[in-house]
Amino acid sequence: ISVTTGGSHHTNNNGEIEAVSTVWYGQNNTRNLAFNIPGNLASPTAGELAAILEAVRTAPKHITLNLSIKSLDIIKLLTKHIPRLERLGWIQTPDAK
Repeated sequence: ISVTTGGSHHTNNNGEIEAVSTVWYGQNNTRNLAFNIPGNLASPTAGELAAILEAVRTAPKHITLNLSIKSLDIIKLLTKHIPRLERLGWIQTPDAK
């Protein structure tokens, strides 16, 4: 299954960050999804990270899931930096709380 994930954020009139996530399977697919991230969890990368988690969580088990991820920072996080983050126990990861 191929899935495109996305996230965006902006600062509202109150100076608070708002973030949204999108999970896209394809044209007119009933599994396509968009959702807001709660304000206390919103950050520049939260939207796409939440979309990735939702795609993985809802994908049928025992299938290959091909993710199209737009954020180069997240791609690096999930590939190049994952061994270091696992050694740290994710504790020192920004926004670990």
